[in-house]
Amino acid sequence: MQRWQQLPKVEQWNVVTHWIGIPLTLIAWLIWMQPKLENISNSASLVIYVSSMLFLFAASGWYHFQMEDNKKHRARILDHIGIFFLIAGTYTPVCALALPEAVGKKLLVMVWSIAAIGVIKKIFFTGKWGKLSLLIYLLMGWLVVWEFPTIWKVFSTEALLFLALGGFFFTVGAIFYTIKSNPYFHVVWHVMVLLGVASHFVMIYLLT
Repeated sequence: MQRWQQLPKVEQWNVVTHWIGIPLTLIAWLIWMQPKLENISNSASLVIYVSSMLFLFAASGWYHFQMEDNKKHRARILDHIGIFFLIAGTYTPVCALALPEAVGKKLLVMVWSIAAIGVIKKIFFTGKWGKLSLLIYLLMGWLVVWEFPTIWKVFSTEALLFLALGGFFFTVGAIFYTIKSNPYFHVVWHVMVLLGVASHFVMIYLLT
């Protein structure tokens, strides 16, 4: 409790707005996703997806909970790696379960390859070329446009709507993320991430 009270108010909000994602993810998993574990393919891709969400929310909250510089630096690496995992993890059930096999495999290899490059950059060059990382995040997120003709054919109208809605939330959030003049804009980024994750969760639920 004392440590919590020592945190700046803005960091308290940053912690809350992402740690709240952990119980929400677990509840959503138990109610909507767990019943869909019909086979190994379903199970593996959905477990990867949900694990990526939990990793992101846990790592992000942990980063903002730190006050010592050395601990905060290490936690920041995990926080940023979590974004790569979330994006690639979200693609995984879409590629494995919804798209035609050839298209899904190609897109999955592309997005996880970019994620691997991003993780290496974060581990060895944390704090450098921050705008490059943001561009990589956006590139991964919008890579889906590469296969949009196929997606247009196989996605339902509702799934397309939530795909676009999630992309909208993440993109708007990224704009707030780049603005450093007001520290509370980072809280807005966190809220946009929550809304984007929720939108894509509904999309994946509709697809599986």
